[in-house]
Amino acid sequence: MPASNATPVRPRLHRARKLRWSDRRRLENAGWRTLLGYGEDHERAGDGTLVAVRSRWIAEAEHVSGRVLVCEVVGGDAHTAWAELRREAGRLGLGSPPNSQA
Repeated sequence: MPASNATPVRPRLHRARKLRWSDRRRLENAGWRTLLGYGEDHERAGDGTLVAVRSRWIAEAEHVSGRVLVCEVVGGDAHTAWAELRREAGRLGLGSPPNSQA
């Protein structure tokens, strides 16, 4: 029986996230190395008052196959950024095309 002060086991969050982002998984299966970043653009009035905050997700991918290819896109949410990145990789002729079921 575990001790009463044992730390509870937390579920692994990255596994669920990877399954949800099929666009990212397809890029990685096609040999791309991927990265996702987050940033915010703050819009302020002339007096310094915060008017709006716009989030932006930056998805990046790198593929090496005799030459180095790098793609970077910005989306309003992570899902949109991954989908647009996969479209861009398809335009370069690498990775799975946008509408494939692979």
